[in-house]
Amino acid sequence: MKVRTSVLLTFAALALGALAIGPQSAGAQIIRPMVQVKDIPTAPLIEVIAWNAAEPNYGLRSWVRRGGKPDRYHRFWVNKDLIPSASDINTAQSLDRSLPTTLINDTQNCYNGVCMPNATIGARFLDDLLRSSKQDLLVTFFTTGGSKYPITVRKAVVDMYLATMDSVIAAQKK
Repeated sequence: MKVRTSVLLTFAALALGALAIGPQSAGAQIIRPMVQVKDIPTAPLIEVIAWNAAEPNYGLRSWVRRGGKPDRYHRFWVNKDLIPSASDINTAQSLDRSLPTTLINDTQNCYNGVCMPNATIGARFLDDLLRSSKQDLLVTFFTTGGSKYPITVRKAVVDMYLATMDSVIAAQKK
């Protein structure tokens, strides 16, 4: 079953244009979307977390309630250690909007041998806003001192993440 899932995810990545096949130029970047579904049977929520394997310090995260009701927001997360003055972050901007930010410490950041950063800075997107994006997702974090940190999640990662969210929602509604 593990092989079948791996083949399906690879096929989905190819279909979304996330993997390049054939000779690569020296500066080419391979985008490998990774999506983790944290489904703990005793938990009331199922988490969906996505990132690019080549850039594992940031990605997207949300949850679905058992029964299929999703959260209205998606959280763009960044490893706190990636931004030198992370504790000074006071706002973020993306898709021509100001976004609320949060700092979260996750004590249960490992699941099935895959560990995410245990401290992250995040910006929240409404579901409709994230789904309306037609390109890579650029989020710029701003500190109280005026520094800015632009970070981009590739469109292929966003697409695979949203497709997985939709699958989890549909499966929970059955």
